[in-house]
Amino acid sequence: MDITQFTTAQAQNRLQADGLETLGLTGLQLAPRWSTTSAPTFDPVALTLALTNAECPFGGMLTWHVHGNEFTDAQGQPIDAFCGVIRLHPHAQQRLFRVAAARYANGGTLAHPLPVAMLFRLTSPPDETPRRIEAGDPVPPPKDGSLPASLVVSFHDARGLIICPVAVAAMFADLIQGLPGLRYPKAPGTVGDAGGLTAIAALPTSGAILVQFADLHGNLYQPTRPGNVMNVVSPGPSTTPVDHATGYATLAASQTIAAGSGDNGVLRFGFATRGTLDRTPLSMPALPATLPSPPFPATTGPTLARQFLRVVVVDPEWHLLGNRDVAPRNTIPGDDGTTPADLVPKVRDRVAIDYAVDGVNTWALADGVLARFQAAGTGLVYACSPAFAAFGLPPAPAPGTTVAWPAFPPPPSPGPGAATNVAPGQGASAAWAGPASPDVVFTVKAAAAPKDAHIRVYARRFAEIASIGKQPSFVRGDGGAALADGSNDVRILLANPFGLGPGDPHSPGIQVDVDIVVTVRGGQRKLWSGIRVPVDPPVAPPVNTFGGTDRLPLVPPEMQGWCPVPLFGLPRTTPAANGGTLAALSRSLASESIPRVGPRLPLMARFETIVAAGIPDAGAGNGALSWQAMVTGARWMPESRSAQHTQGNPGNPAGPDIHAAGARVTGALAYDFAWHALRRAKPPLPFPGAPTLLDGWILYGAGDNMNEPATPPNDAAPNAGTSMGAALQTIAAVCDTPELSLAPESAFEDTTTVQDIVDAVSNAVNPGGTPPTVNSPNGDRLLREIRREYWVAKHGRRDALWSLRRALGEARELIYIEGAQFAPTAANNGGMPAHMLDLAQVIIDRMTDHRDLRVVVALPWDTDFAHSGPPMNFETFVQQAIGARKALVSAFPNIISDRLAVFHPLGFPGRATAIRSAVVIVDDVYGLVGTSHFRRRGMTFDGAADLVSFDRVIEDGYSKTLRKFRRALMATRLGVPVGTGPADATAEWAALELPRTAFGVVRNLLGEGGAGLIQPLWEGYNPDVIPATDDEADPDGTDGTTLLATLTSFLAKA
Repeated sequence: MDITQFTTAQAQNRLQADGLETLGLTGLQLAPRWSTTSAPTFDPVALTLALTNAECPFGGMLTWHVHGNEFTDAQGQPIDAFCGVIRLHPHAQQRLFRVAAARYANGGTLAHPLPVAMLFRLTSPPDETPRRIEAGDPVPPPKDGSLPASLVVSFHDARGLIICPVAVAAMFADLIQGLPGLRYPKAPGTVGDAGGLTAIAALPTSGAILVQFADLHGNLYQPTRPGNVMNVVSPGPSTTPVDHATGYATLAASQTIAAGSGDNGVLRFGFATRGTLDRTPLSMPALPATLPSPPFPATTGPTLARQFLRVVVVDPEWHLLGNRDVAPRNTIPGDDGTTPADLVPKVRDRVAIDYAVDGVNTWALADGVLARFQAAGTGLVYACSPAFAAFGLPPAPAPGTTVAWPAFPPPPSPGPGAATNVAPGQGASAAWAGPASPDVVFTVKAAAAPKDAHIRVYARRFAEIASIGKQPSFVRGDGGAALADGSNDVRILLANPFGLGPGDPHSPGIQVDVDIVVTVRGGQRKLWSGIRVPVDPPVAPPVNTFGGTDRLPLVPPEMQGWCPVPLFGLPRTTPAANGGTLAALSRSLASESIPRVGPRLPLMARFETIVAAGIPDAGAGNGALSWQAMVTGARWMPESRSAQHTQGNPGNPAGPDIHAAGARVTGALAYDFAWHALRRAKPPLPFPGAPTLLDGWILYGAGDNMNEPATPPNDAAPNAGTSMGAALQTIAAVCDTPELSLAPESAFEDTTTVQDIVDAVSNAVNPGGTPPTVNSPNGDRLLREIRREYWVAKHGRRDALWSLRRALGEARELIYIEGAQFAPTAANNGGMPAHMLDLAQVIIDRMTDHRDLRVVVALPWDTDFAHSGPPMNFETFVQQAIGARKALVSAFPNIISDRLAVFHPLGFPGRATAIRSAVVIVDDVYGLVGTSHFRRRGMTFDGAADLVSFDRVIEDGYSKTLRKFRRALMATRLGVPVGTGPADATAEWAALELPRTAFGVVRNLLGEGGAGLIQPLWEGYNPDVIPATDDEADPDGTDGTTLLATLTSFLAKA
């Protein structure tokens, strides 16, 4: 058989003979005219052209649609009409970008949106398969149909946003003149024809430069407050307000765009293609005076008779916090009015934010925070987490890199050993880890354990089920792990492989069934299954280590805030007592000792983990420290070193397969999270009989070292970043200092001095006691912090609810959600009172109104509730959660359900994954990372902290770092390798770059049954267990009457 080889010489010959036609569909080929008869009719309001005898403007794919909802009209609304679409191939789009950037960017970044699709309206529904079409071909009618005599067309960019067609014609005419090879030689006509590009570019318009004003999502910008408007500034200067009712303004080259004087410094703006949003007035981009040759045959600069630009305008407070007024704004309802305006979260600018997609890299970010603190030798450090246990933190990676096996833990010197074919079951043995220990020591012989290989032993266990159903009867447990040294037998501690309870005896002659995974450095794992070994008498247990630095000693116990909750698998150690009121219930579950366990309601969790550290800042004039903080749902426990689950989590301790995203922040935003952690570690004032070191955050935070750090003056300043963000809190009422909830509001509204308000706090928490004397120059700051404590105790906090209501209500392309649950966030009662806000219904309504909006939800196969039978009987909670998520997914109407994709990430085969952090990313321009999970208790009841943010650096219309984070996050959950460049980029990784095609990756995998990478929604309902009620398993944290009656009965399980 002859094999034809395509050589470099042949490619050069083809290019010489056929020009850019050689590239076929992937090449950029333009037609010189769009109509065979006369100049089109331009509609300057609709930004459309009416063509007779229309011809294709470029080569590409022609597709037919019953609606054009992927594209927006000039008013920013989806085009709900029958249509055909001619679209450039993605490679042709890239070629258009490179050519346009080289010709129009003038040494900077390209500011002009680029057309990648032409949409033409039809009068009847088309029924035809897609096909290729060439530049200059007549626009064909659909099969068995016809085209309107006057064909209305519009042009759109890669996000589907409209572009002025006259500006498109002007650009294409200039490109053909500047690079004649772009003209498709088989296309008829010339640019000078009546329907040619030159004539179209000369159509009458209102000005040389048309500017569209949009928000970050791509909707037309609507002022969020009367003063939040933009102005056109003319030389002189003189200003003309932009008519935001239309969303457009025409400018001359000499004019600029600036925020109106009434915005109080709030708005950020910039070009929507690429650049950095800021407050600097925008000048119209000047075209280059000369061009390089090559690639351009003529060095004279380009001329564009008409230009179209898009400016993004964002009110960061609105974008990140939502509508924090009581009255509706821009169709978004207000909040519930329980947080005074001066106590809503502050939006911080010029902060640096690093995101992490797994527990290993999340704790590497924490290592960076603590290593910096340790190197300084002085400063402040606080931490809170559901529980703490020592383990080695991976080292903080260099910017733009990650920490992962096989690079971490560091390989030995000399290098690791090669794989072996010796089965690890040969000669393996097992022994109890102690006379009364439920753990087992499993030993693998050295011959089966190559040097520095990761050995993971999974203990098999059969789960008892009441009847045949969808519950699994075979469980592959966490087991144990170790790194082999290449010389000695490997002893591995298996954590309770038989599931023994306290006091259960060791059964004589018992055998342990295991599966063993051996992963060598840089190689694939090998699995040996079904190994059975008898358990011998007790031996001393080993200590299996995995590198990293234990940073827990850097955080003194008096600076730690704990919250173990049995419902979520963390038993508490203090007994609870029923006091008859919510405040007494909350206080009964607290422990004002060291480390502190703060007050909470029965069954309530505080999920957040925060690590915050400040070091001296020589440049701060007010004594403020330089802060960094990490926020996540990953617990400060060895289980959080979890990644690469299908490989057996190599290089890390054994534990559950956990997904835990996180983020590190700097500056004033880190300072806000430090205050959150300080409140978890200390009460406001010392309680009677409390340890001396538990001195209270009012006194502890009165010094200059807890002053607020200044915002850097510009993006290039030391320690500055380009992100904006806010620290959000979710908590039920009557939890943070519950005694304050009983105090009158007047004591915290009309106070005049710090001492007055300290007296009020002291009388609430210690009636009859002597209030401490506070004499601090930072009184105004303390007043705000103490007032905040009162309002949180009185009404709780629901910052994430209001933030998400705005983001979901203005979404346009893709909502990505991951977390422990996906359930309604309110009862179906019409949204009254205001906090009764069901975010799931918001999504359904938005998908119904915007029929191109897609939603991806990543959920754990199991729930986050602990599996525990009587007397705890948490299985009833598990069943409620499984039923709630199934019911919600089923509630999505058929008309939108094909745009919803719900999946479970896979762990190691036969194992489910847990998701500790809550993440919501909307259109790659809004991101929430923290622990407010998508359910009613997650938005109103459980304690949580969330980072809400966006990067002001815009790339292709999206927030640069958020898009990168969402892409890597989805890849990790889908089992798609994260590409580092073209050489290792899979088709799925490439498709994850854009929101629309990212949804297609998930949908396609689900269509294949998961393809061994993910699982469809599991409907594992157990008919033998009666589910808990919604009020029990998913309580409303603001409904005090129901809470008291419901939670009192669960005090023993709290």
